[in-house]
Amino acid sequence: MTEIAELPAPVVEVTTELTSDSIATTARGSEVHSPSSNRTTSTPASELSSIEALKGFKAANLGVSKENARAKAATLSLVEQVSLLRAADHWRTVAIPNKGIPNIKTSDGPNGARGAVFKAGTRAALFPCGVSLAATWDTKLLYEVGQHLGEETKARSAHVLLAPTVCLHRGPLGGRNFESFSEDPLLTGKLAASYINGLQQKGIAATIKHFVANEQETERLTMDSELSERALRELYLRPFEIAVRESNPWAVMSSYNLINGVHADMNTHTLKDILRGEWKYDGLVMSDWTGVNSVAESIEAGCDLEMPYSDNWRGEKAVQAVKDGKLSQDAVEKAA
Repeated sequence: MTEIAELPAPVVEVTTELTSDSIATTARGSEVHSPSSNRTTSTPASELSSIEALKGFKAANLGVSKENARAKAATLSLVEQVSLLRAADHWRTVAIPNKGIPNIKTSDGPNGARGAVFKAGTRAALFPCGVSLAATWDTKLLYEVGQHLGEETKARSAHVLLAPTVCLHRGPLGGRNFESFSEDPLLTGKLAASYINGLQQKGIAATIKHFVANEQETERLTMDSELSERALRELYLRPFEIAVRESNPWAVMSSYNLINGVHADMNTHTLKDILRGEWKYDGLVMSDWTGVNSVAESIEAGCDLEMPYSDNWRGEKAVQAVKDGKLSQDAVEKAA
């Protein structure tokens, strides 16, 4: 596997801790421009040196309230707002330095913070996989694991850990069963909530995934999970609901699959009606990597951020969709 190109370190002065308010709204990077112009093959020193990365770790200018962030979003142009709806590269969000909006860096994964490079980076501490942690039935232990992963994530100069995975074990051949916790929605939700609370206590955003009904890897990009409303709510949604209510993860990742014929990233029933509506979730929803499947529908349903950088759906196409009346600017502003 080849090394992922790195953007230079954020240019905004580092001042405040990452908060749920800032993750949930517009604070996503430090410049609007063509992402290709920023790519470099060099690896920032902070990616290679965990000691240096931990010194004074902050998340530049992110300690703002939701109200202030939304007020700032309202001052941005349509092009600037749309620029915040897709990534700048493989791991980072776009930034607008002249508006005081820094970038945010993500990192895999549930059992160790790898950072943004696949080669030559510092080695990650490896924690037991999810199914092993679940076998302890120990919520205090999961909280401690979350705290340690928070420190590991800081050592990679990242602000968001792409974890935990809470998809249920619905069959022994599930390709990522090891990564998630168990077949039981109650146990899974309780353990995930403790993990998330520990992680976010360290100022690192959790990303609970994959939302929702993504319980197999075979044909995961095209699979349609056909299920009743009762099964959806009592099994597949329940771990997410418990975690949202008990730990308020600062980010949610939508899944690749379809749910009753509609892709997860544009599913208004699960994203808008249930997650945003019934559960009152007000954090960030990001796509799985290359997991966006529309221009307007995805944004209107509540998928705020397309990961990683792509020309397929957002950018100029989203701007044009607003001008053509196919996408509301209000939805764009909310997502930004």
